[in-house]
Amino acid sequence: MKRLIVSLVSILSLFFLSVVPGQAEENVNYQIPIQDLHPTQAALGKVQLAAKLSTYIDSNNNLTSAYYSDFNDDNGYLNGNYVDQNGQTISAKKTFYKTASIYDVVEQVSGVGPTVPSTPAADVVIGPGHIYYLVDGHHGVSEYLFVHQMTGKGDTSVNVKVLADWSNLKTNQFWNEMKAQHYYYPKAYDAKTRSYKTIDRRSLPQTIGVSYFINDPFRGLNYFWRKSAINKDAISAPFAEFYWGEFLTATGQFKDLSFNSDADYITAFNRGNQILKKLINGDSKLTALFKKTITDSYGYTETQLGLQNTFDDSAISGQLSKLQSALAYADNQPKLTDDENTISFLGQGYHLGWKHNKHAIPATQK
Repeated sequence: MKRLIVSLVSILSLFFLSVVPGQAEENVNYQIPIQDLHPTQAALGKVQLAAKLSTYIDSNNNLTSAYYSDFNDDNGYLNGNYVDQNGQTISAKKTFYKTASIYDVVEQVSGVGPTVPSTPAADVVIGPGHIYYLVDGHHGVSEYLFVHQMTGKGDTSVNVKVLADWSNLKTNQFWNEMKAQHYYYPKAYDAKTRSYKTIDRRSLPQTIGVSYFINDPFRGLNYFWRKSAINKDAISAPFAEFYWGEFLTATGQFKDLSFNSDADYITAFNRGNQILKKLINGDSKLTALFKKTITDSYGYTETQLGLQNTFDDSAISGQLSKLQSALAYADNQPKLTDDENTISFLGQGYHLGWKHNKHAIPATQK
């Protein structure tokens, strides 16, 4: 379960939904336009995006059951019964759940049955100017927006869980509180130095859209280390995947990889599994390095970042196959992999796109 802090319920939610008393989650705001969400991280794992997007659109340009299942899950609509604005019960079980978004069937879903929680995957903090700052769920909302841009189908609004309403704070106070709560990620992977470096928060993208985020190969690969080493459902810290990237690069085992080829991703996938397996098995040097790199800096333990108690070797082959398919898909999707954003590292701007040898050059030379 993710960390929550007590939040003030925004009166804005009343404009989005007329709720049935006692049934809607009090800290959930419904059907917020994706492009109204402001990112709190500079990068996406674009190979993870590719893995998901390749399953969302079929050969006839129609949306698949994988799309609808993920979309309903991410918006807090689990299999179960829902109540529409007229008080009628609608079942989201079986075929319906995977063939349509509940938005398409019920204009205003106002709550859920007594045994089914409504917990969206997108966490937000409301900041000055009543701006929604996305703390978790960057990949999901980016995928759904991308699908709509590519096909004209699907939804461009999502439900969000409000962690806090700090709209009354001054801008500097707001960002100081965001930093104190670890509600934004103040670093990015620099392909030139092959390490994570602090960025100016003003370098964060101002809107959702895959081209506005740089690519972080380790954030992407983390998706494929799930099942073998990492249990996503056990993660209790926002930005956990980036912390794993910091730890792994700190081992020094990836400095020879430029990530300008699919082969580098495969090599990194295998090395990452080897390192995480040793960490799970209690390797003293890696345990000490994790403490120095992550626990001492952010206060999080391996368990909070989802490290499994045992390493599952049997999961590797399936995840490797998924990674290979994702790489092939991404290589043929320039709209997914192109990079329009510039991140400032110590005053020097760099574009860090899918193929780092192409984009990792000073912005002044472009």
